[in-house]
Amino acid sequence: KMKQVFICGDSFGTHDPEYSNESWTDQLSVKLINNASVINLSRVCASNLHIALQIDTAIAKKADFIIYLATSSTREVVKLRPIKQHKQLLNRIVDITNPTHTTDLTSYSYASLNNTTLFNNTQLLLLKQYHSEFFDIDVAVYNNQLIIESVLSKLVDSNIPFLFDQGGFEHRSFLNSSPMKYFKKYSNFFSDINLWDFVINQPQTYRPYYHIKDISIHTKIANYYYNKIIN
Repeated sequence: KMKQVFICGDSFGTHDPEYSNESWTDQLSVKLINNASVINLSRVCASNLHIALQIDTAIAKKADFIIYLATSSTREVVKLRPIKQHKQLLNRIVDITNPTHTTDLTSYSYASLNNTTLFNNTQLLLLKQYHSEFFDIDVAVYNNQLIIESVLSKLVDSNIPFLFDQGGFEHRSFLNSSPMKYFKKYSNFFSDINLWDFVINQPQTYRPYYHIKDISIHTKIANYYYNKIIN
């Protein structure tokens, strides 16, 4: 049986069809072609809860290796439309780059409540009002810390080899962030690469979905994970 490598995360792990085979995930898939199949569950704008559901799927599918990319605390999962057709939560969340009307939930970031989402104008206005009135970043960070700690604990209990990239969770570029105070218990599983490091102080564009535009960086990332998986 071919081994399975799962990639679980946000846009930094996604494929972009307009930039075929350039991203590190595409390159990794090619490098592993004789050793393992790469199953990429990463989604644009995924929240840490959304990513946790991806990890649950990877564990249930008995993955042979998991790459876990965390994200920022400004993201949530909410109901997009009232039609519920799937039972599993992960299957209910829309892929905003390839939407279907069979999904009723969506991840979103309050930092990008705009036309890149699938919300209608009324929903966007309500969400903007909600966040301006009620959102507290300290509460959100603690909530997301608990989600990530739960996922890391599940991964350790699963005995599946994995690497964890803290990504946008309290990234060092954020004001008053000190990334090393989080998840010390799991430091043996930390990736040497934080994908968010490559876009600090750069204006963020929607495309390519995976944000990092230098193909040579993608090659280095693919090589890093390839060597970790093979060894």
